[in-house]
Amino acid sequence: MKGSPDPRAVPAGTPAAIARVFQRLPVAIHDGPPLGAIGATGIHVDKIWLGTAYEKDGCANETASFSLARDDQVNVCFRVVHSREEESVEVEWVKDGAPFRRRGVNIPDIHAYRSRAYLVLRGEYLGAWQARVLSADGMVLASVDFSVTP
Repeated sequence: MKGSPDPRAVPAGTPAAIARVFQRLPVAIHDGPPLGAIGATGIHVDKIWLGTAYEKDGCANETASFSLARDDQVNVCFRVVHSREEESVEVEWVKDGAPFRRRGVNIPDIHAYRSRAYLVLRGEYLGAWQARVLSADGMVLASVDFSVTP
């Protein structure tokens, strides 16, 4: 796309060895630049979004504000780009700045893979939240903030 950021732009602070691995990955037409850090294998996330529902194309009814009165769950969808070797990431749910729950997500041996995780809403979940996608080596590949209100 004209005017889009370079999908191979290395985020500041990336160690040289990881930058080299990342820059050796093939680039597909839909790839975007990393939203956060890059994992040791070159794994990175180029898209993340939230929705109240999940459909074939990802999270639907996009929002960053969820209501217990209206919504049943928070869905976080993300697109992972990596080498064609099976690996996994973790989705970490953070409530009011403190880690709350983690869930592993397998990423199959394809160039780019869209996945999701969800959090079923409960009354005690009011507050400020963040969903983070973490690489196997603990790097925050992407994060997105949201709130849960009555």
